[in-house]
Amino acid sequence: MTNITREAVERPYIYYGKDGKPISARELEDQRDALLARVEELSAERDALSEYSFEATKAITELTAGGSEFFNGKLPDGRYKADLSRCVKYVRETKETLHAQVKRQYERGRLQGLDEAIEICVSERDRRGATKATDGLWTAKTRIEALKEASHD
Repeated sequence: MTNITREAVERPYIYYGKDGKPISARELEDQRDALLARVEELSAERDALSEYSFEATKAITELTAGGSEFFNGKLPDGRYKADLSRCVKYVRETKETLHAQVKRQYERGRLQGLDEAIEICVSERDRRGATKATDGLWTAKTRIEALKEASHD
């Protein structure tokens, strides 16, 4: 067993770096400890981001029909990698198609409502006799029918 003297403990051990500058062993240990703590922080942050990425990918691919056709390979951790641009394109196209369908249905309903109102006015005109105001309804009815035909295309 070696005898360590108080003088040896109190005297700092000095290293000389590649640049020729002296640095104490204590400073090196402190730097190492700080770097190890930073590595742990970054590893935890990476793990959290990886989990978030996985959950976001899962959410996006769940918006698509099917599933596996929207994946294009595996990640190093074994998870499948989604083709996000393809998923986004699919979701956007689906949304646009549904929006167009809703808009067409709305127009058909609106035109049907106008058509019914004109029918009531026309039947009232026929019951009471023609007037200038009600004759304009024929023009409106013709325009609505043209709009209906255009909305079916």
